[in-house]
Amino acid sequence: MKIIRFDRRYENGVLTLLKQWLDPNFSKERFEWLHYKNPLAPSDILIALDNGNVVGFRAVIKKRITIGDLQLIGGRDIDSTLAPEYRGKGLFSALIERSLQEFSDIDVYFTFSNRYSAPVFLYHGWKQLDFKRMAYCISPPAFSPLYLASIYSRLLRMSRKAPAVVREIHLFDFEFNGRVRSEFPIRVNKDREYMLWRYEQNPDKVYRYFSLHRDGDDLALLVCIQGKTKWEIEVLMVLDLFNQSDFSNIEVLAAFFDYLKQMRCQVAVDCWAPTARHVGKVMTGVKTSQFYVREAPGKELPLDVYDVSNWFMVPGEAEYH
Repeated sequence: MKIIRFDRRYENGVLTLLKQWLDPNFSKERFEWLHYKNPLAPSDILIALDNGNVVGFRAVIKKRITIGDLQLIGGRDIDSTLAPEYRGKGLFSALIERSLQEFSDIDVYFTFSNRYSAPVFLYHGWKQLDFKRMAYCISPPAFSPLYLASIYSRLLRMSRKAPAVVREIHLFDFEFNGRVRSEFPIRVNKDREYMLWRYEQNPDKVYRYFSLHRDGDDLALLVCIQGKTKWEIEVLMVLDLFNQSDFSNIEVLAAFFDYLKQMRCQVAVDCWAPTARHVGKVMTGVKTSQFYVREAPGKELPLDVYDVSNWFMVPGEAEYH
């Protein structure tokens, strides 16, 4: 048994492992997109070999993140997989320990883990942060009075700033001007290159894009995934919000909900926040999502990355993992 850095000679063995034990639909196109087309590609990848066969896989894709005033490199753990006969024998721990030693360009690791790998991450220094997930499930015409009252109050506040309209667009047409409004000092950087890679080039899914538009300027972008219903009612899940306006995130969502109400669409909005106060009171349910963070060995970061209130995360960050 040995652990080595991945190279292309082992690609077929890795794809076989991932298809057999992670996802039977895992494709070469998805592997290329994640690890070789990412703006910070290639990913950092380790594999475990036994008699020349790939039996373990650990990958970390790199993303630019803002922490305070610094631009750093975040490492997003993705698709870790072991062949069943090697589980529970310390191999995953060995892969993690080796990666912490070798992935020297990463400043902070973050991941959304499952119940099987989470204990191993915690053992190796990751800490669990809990995001509150505010689930908005709105199916016109059955809008609740609470929803309508809240939407009206937010639209009223927006109208006092300046009129803005929602329109469906192509992602290529959105003007990324680099100004991103955020209450949170730690966030994944989302410039044009990143957003086109993340959504437009995704080989597995098709997304739709809605812009909040005013006086010729794009103020905010909502990224949605189309649901299964294709006829009179559309089912949309809001995955990402890119806000470069003077409107709050809640005001942007209010305008979006109002637009969908007029279009008689059905929408599910899964908003994440450190606490309920960041999202508001219009919701049909609240649950918790676990997020795991670890500073890279020897790194001194300017902010507390273990304080969930510092992070801005969206469902799109975890959607494809």
